[in-house]
Amino acid sequence: MPQISSAIPNLVQGVSQQSPSLRLSSQAELQENAFSSLVEGLHKRPPLEYVATMKNTVTSGQAVHLINRDVNERYFVFIDASNNIAVYDLAGNAKTVTYPNGTSYLNTATPATSFKFVTVADYTFILNTDVTTAMASQTTPNYPFTGLVAIKQGDYNQRFTIYLDGSIAANITTSATDQVETRTDDIATRLATAVNGQSGFTARADGSTVVINKSGNASFDLATYDSLGDTGMDATVGVVQRFDDLPRQAPHGYIAEVQGDQTNDF
Repeated sequence: MPQISSAIPNLVQGVSQQSPSLRLSSQAELQENAFSSLVEGLHKRPPLEYVATMKNTVTSGQAVHLINRDVNERYFVFIDASNNIAVYDLAGNAKTVTYPNGTSYLNTATPATSFKFVTVADYTFILNTDVTTAMASQTTPNYPFTGLVAIKQGDYNQRFTIYLDGSIAANITTSATDQVETRTDDIATRLATAVNGQSGFTARADGSTVVINKSGNASFDLATYDSLGDTGMDATVGVVQRFDDLPRQAPHGYIAEVQGDQTNDF
């Protein structure tokens, strides 16, 4: 077979184990201690460089994870079989780790294979694959029975009424001239003050929403009336028909059920 002479422009496309007829001219069959780069071409493999000693103890069997947040914050996380968590920066400096609870979840004899890590921004999540996930035994929301009255609209010389257990608990009329009394947050504050005057109920204004509870977190009936064609207020005790009926503001963790509208398949 005659020899073939040709120019090789570069060797930046790494190693290929395909037959020579299928390999590109810029690929090599074997490459030792070399590093291919489209920017720098083919050059020697960078050597290892000793930086620091992070731990003087044996780390065999421990779970190790690198947190690479940015160029200034990079850390190694070590977890051993005794549930101990150690964090070091790349210079070998130990960092203070505070974990008041939750270490029982890290209980495993094989941390190197049982733990999985993922870092998202400033948070690192640890998964113990030895722990079988299970649903909680609680089947209903653990939240106090709470009523919400959302003030959606205010106007001059209009009546706003809240009924609790069938009786009037708050009944106010806005001023015919004072603009402040037409503001939804002011209406909510006045209604909450009126409800607090009723025995067995407490209320507070959260923005333009009135939050109502009964003594002992007992259930109660809630209804509203306003002289704006009943469009100025919406009331709920955790159940609404449509998403549009949900108040714009509610206490943190408040749970509401959206039953759905028969005219909408969603």
